[in-house]
Amino acid sequence: MWPFIRASTTNAAFFRSGLIPRWLSVWGLAGAAAYLAAGLLVMYGFEALSTPQVVLEAPLGLQEIALALWLILKGFDPQLAAPAIPDRGTGAEHTSSPSGAPA
Repeated sequence: MWPFIRASTTNAAFFRSGLIPRWLSVWGLAGAAAYLAAGLLVMYGFEALSTPQVVLEAPLGLQEIALALWLILKGFDPQLAAPAIPDRGTGAEHTSSPSGAPA
């Protein structure tokens, strides 16, 4: 049950924030739902590690590998990851660069 809760909340946050491509977070949400279905099937009579359970859990595992590769190779969207910092002198907002210096 915990992997479903973790995967669904993480991918919902990624979907809302737009830090990663939406298709990747939708894949994670669908994989989390399939993971929950696999857990329920095992609770109600399917044998653990049976073919249906593994088939239902595979999409989430593959999505987590794809997410890790995406973050290693591309990272977050820099425009969305940088917080807006108000400029004290003019009242305008600017975003900071990854090094912390104003852009």
